[in-house]
This record gives sequence, C-alpha cells and structure tokens, in this order.
Amino acid sequence: MRTNFIKYLLVGIFLFLLWAPVIQEQLNIFHGGELRGAFVKPDNIAFSFTDWFNGNYAERKEAYIRTNFGFQGDLVRLHNQIDYSLFSIANAKDVVVGKNDYLYEQQYIDSYLGQDFAGDEKVIKKAAWIKELQDTLQNHGIFLFVVFAPGKGSFYPEYIPRNHWTEKKPRTNYEACVEAAQRQGLNLLDLKSYFSAMKDTSRYRLYPRRGMHWSYYGDVLAFDTMVNYVRQKTGFAMTGFKIDSIQLSKFPRSRDHDAEQALNLIVDYDLDTLAYPFFSAADTARNLNFLVEGDSYYWNMYMFNSPLIFRNCSFWYYFDKLYRSGLPTIESGEAHKRLKEILLRQNIICIMQTDPGLANLGSNFAEEAVAAFKAQK
Repeated sequence: MRTNFIKYLLVGIFLFLLWAPVIQEQLNIFHGGELRGAFVKPDNIAFSFTDWFNGNYAERKEAYIRTNFGFQGDLVRLHNQIDYSLFSIANAKDVVVGKNDYLYEQQYIDSYLGQDFAGDEKVIKKAAWIKELQDTLQNHGIFLFVVFAPGKGSFYPEYIPRNHWTEKKPRTNYEACVEAAQRQGLNLLDLKSYFSAMKDTSRYRLYPRRGMHWSYYGDVLAFDTMVNYVRQKTGFAMTGFKIDSIQLSKFPRSRDHDAEQALNLIVDYDLDTLAYPFFSAADTARNLNFLVEGDSYYWNMYMFNSPLIFRNCSFWYYFDKLYRSGLPTIESGEAHKRLKEILLRQNIICIMQTDPGLANLGSNFAEEAVAAFKAQK
C-alpha cells in the first residue's frame, strides 16, 4: 500500500507540474513578477489557411506560446539563477559576470583593452571638427565643452573575468582622444581621470557593483563638477548646486542595479552600502539654456540635476532624438533639419562621451553642425 501511495503521489505531482503552466495561463491564479529588460513579446496570430500552408502560422504561434505560457517569467528566472549561481553565466545581452559579482557590459571591457581603437587619424579629425564648432559657437557667445566620462571596464579592470581578457592593445581611444583634444585646444573636462584619482579615497562608491553606469552618488558628483567647470571657464552667473544631505542604503536605487535587473534573477544581491544625495539649487535664478549631445551617462542628470540649474535643458541622445525638459521630443529627422536654429538657442553645449563612444566622438554632431553654419549664413 505504501509503495502504491508513493507511486500515485509521484504521478500526481508529475501531472500537476505538466498541467500547471496551462492552468496558470488560463486562470492566472498566481501573480508572478514580470520579466525586466528591453524585449517585446510577439503577438498571437489568428488562424488562416494561407499562413498555415506557407509555414508562417506555426512559426509565429510557436514564438507566441514560448513567451506567454503560465509561470513563464518565474521559470525564466529560475533558469537564469541556476546559470548565474553555478556557472557565472549572465543570460542578458552583453552582460558579463566579473570577479566578486561585479557586472560589466562587454563593450566597456573591449574599450579598456583597446579592441575598438579607431586609429589616431580618425580621432584627430574628430577633434578638429569639434574645435571648429567650438570656435564657431564662441563667435555667437555660446560655450562648448567636451566631457569624457569613465567606463566601468577602465574603472574596475581588476574584476574583469579572466576568460574575457584579450591582448591589451598599446593604445586606446581614450588616450588618443585626450591627446587630440589637448592639441586642438578643446574645452575638456576629463571626468575619467578625475574619478580614477578618487577611486581609493572617495568616501562613497563611485561605481556600483551591480550597475552599468556610475553610481547615483557619482552621477551627482560629476554634475556638480561640470557646473563648477562651466562657471570657472565662462564667468556665467549660474545657480549654485548643493548637496543637502546623504542617505546610505544597502538597497540599490535608480540605476545602481540596472545590470542586475536585466539578469532577471530570483535572488537580489545587495552587497554594498551606497550613497544617495539629496540636492537642491541655491536660488531660483535659472537664466541659461543647456544642451548635451551624448550617451546614457547623462540621463539622470537630464531628468533630476540639470533642471535645477538651467532654464531649458535638452538632451540629444546619440545625436538622434532630441529630448527637452517640459517640451515635446523632437524626432531625429526634424531635429537635424533645425540643427543651427537649435544650437543658437543655447548658452552652453556639452559633448559627453564614455569609453565605447570615443571611437566616434560626438556621433557626427560637430561635422553636421559646422556644415549647417556654413550653409545657412
């Protein structure tokens, strides 16, 4: 009897596990968390003989079922957790698991190792275009400066996993860009070297273990440095930016665990104490317009920091869409047509680039801007 009971119990458990996803899909009894990350679930397809016979129905139906069955998110997380915990495999695009659970994006490792070096000739040409734009804008009373932001690969090379190390090239885009910028006389704020100098002395973490970007604290520190740099270089009367207080937490906020979230794991790894500044403007006199052409390192500044200091804030993300605080986004084609008009409305313009973007410094922003000024005199 006992043997039969165990046999029936195992059969029952097997049947339950077999049918549980189907029951969950139909009744949605349990509410599991949604998967995080940038992906689009395929739509279901209605049956038609045309799609059946050309194979389109089977292909699209399979893709739909694969991403819409019951417990799909929970089973994906379980699979990801097993891969991560046992084999240090990250089931997320381009995410690399480093030593001591440091997470990287592959392109930042490649940049540190010089695998994406564009060559001195291209870098020098890019710097020359930016210098011409800097001089052109200066004639209109507009201040242009360049910011090199630190990448995680170059900030924490010691945690890059051994199997991702390739031969380190003798030259990197960062080294070439610094030399070219200095030779051309660009207004340059090198936050990469600034952060590296503070790496062992900073009171709070400048880079989170589980994030792709600089920490929330590092982000605020970088913005404060940028504001002071512009004030010193231009003499513009600018609203003061101040940190009122700092809250410490072991639970990551904002983007401080964006890489970990992309992994869709079951367990959250809160390993470090992170700092979260509360900041404000010293007064309300915001008279300057500020535009940044750059990458994702500016996102938090655009949303939280810049509006405290500047009257109008614009973010030309990779020289594609133009985001404007409190105003509608201008799509890429329209923004490029109005390039000169948009630039002439600014008081301060910044080109911000982190390591992987230095291979194409400014994303052709300077070249097109110079051409627009020459064509529309």
